[in-house]
Amino acid sequence: MAGDLGSLAGVRELVEAVRQASPRGLNGLVNNAGAAFATKALSPDGYERTIAINHIAAAALTEGLLDLLRKGADDVAAPSRVVTMTALIESRGKPITDWSYPGKYKQIQAYADAKLLALMYTYAQARRHEGEGLTFNAVSPGAVKTSLGSKAGGPFKTIEALTNPFVGPPEKGSRGCVRLLADPELATATGGYYSSAKLKKSSKKSRDHDGQDRVYEQTERELRLHN
Repeated sequence: MAGDLGSLAGVRELVEAVRQASPRGLNGLVNNAGAAFATKALSPDGYERTIAINHIAAAALTEGLLDLLRKGADDVAAPSRVVTMTALIESRGKPITDWSYPGKYKQIQAYADAKLLALMYTYAQARRHEGEGLTFNAVSPGAVKTSLGSKAGGPFKTIEALTNPFVGPPEKGSRGCVRLLADPELATATGGYYSSAKLKKSSKKSRDHDGQDRVYEQTERELRLHN
């Protein structure tokens, strides 16, 4: 199924399509859609596009599919697994609260901010849904050869041109997602950050519970506002 994750209306349409296609439930969800932009623009919902796609759309999709994920867990008597893609650059991010991104726009900083928000939201989800037959983890693919930079333009395009000859293939970056979805040893693992398919420690700011709760609560308010 295809979906437009550039707007919350598009996310709702995708959620409905998944409901029609999989009424018995889901056993896994990977939030791997991501984007970066050379210039600032707002989504139809009023959010800066990088944050709209990398964080808000992933949060809305996950929230919209929670009931199907619970059904899937009940059907196989094993937790349904949610994996959200973050990035090493989250350590440079700031837990900003104005998601229209006023002021001077910097492509790399916007991307770092969005990945930090997504990571903090994932941590908060793991704590809030504990005991519900669901797991929530985040994974960084590391440096891999993709076309994200060339499509994004700006500094990302330059970085991609310089680094792609020296980094691994996309298959390398997928190892963490595959392990989190399929490894029996991680069936109940939740609230973790994985890099190179191994449990690691993310930035100190991302692990602050109060900060995570603020991101979670703001995200939920925004989703209700546009529902």
